[in-house]
Amino acid sequence: MRQADSGLPRILGQIWALLVTIGEPLTAAEIAGLLSVSRASVSTNTALLLNMGLIEKQPVSGKRTVQFAVRKHPYRHFLRVLTDRMQTMSRVVGEMAEATDRPGSQATLEDLAAFYRSMEAAFRSVRYPPSGADGRDGQDG
Repeated sequence: MRQADSGLPRILGQIWALLVTIGEPLTAAEIAGLLSVSRASVSTNTALLLNMGLIEKQPVSGKRTVQFAVRKHPYRHFLRVLTDRMQTMSRVVGEMAEATDRPGSQATLEDLAAFYRSMEAAFRSVRYPPSGADGRDGQDG
C-alpha cells in the first residue's frame, strides 16, 4: 500500500511502525533520532497516535520526560475511539438537523446523522480479536 492511500501522515506511519517493531517504549528524542525527523513532527504525530488510542505515554522514572509505547490491545482501543466518535458525530449532526429551518440542509444533515449511526453500529459489531484468538471473548474485561 502506498502511504498516500492511508490518508494519514507519512511520519505517523513511520512512528507507528517503529514502536511496533522495536517493541519497547521510546522518548520523542529517540524517535526523532531513529527516524531522522524533527521533534516537532514527532510531537504532532504522537499526539495523533495517542488520540487514536494506539499508543500511550509512560513516565520515565526520575526524569521530566515521557516515553511512547504501543498500548495493550491497541486495536480494541482504536475501535472504541472510532465508535465513540461516530456516536458523538451522530448526536451533534442530529441536533443540527433539528435546529435548522432549511429543508435542504435538514435532509442532508439527517442523512449524515444516519450515516454516523450506521458506522457506529458497524464498529460496535466488530469483535477484535475474534473469539479465542487471545483466550478471551473478544471484549475488554
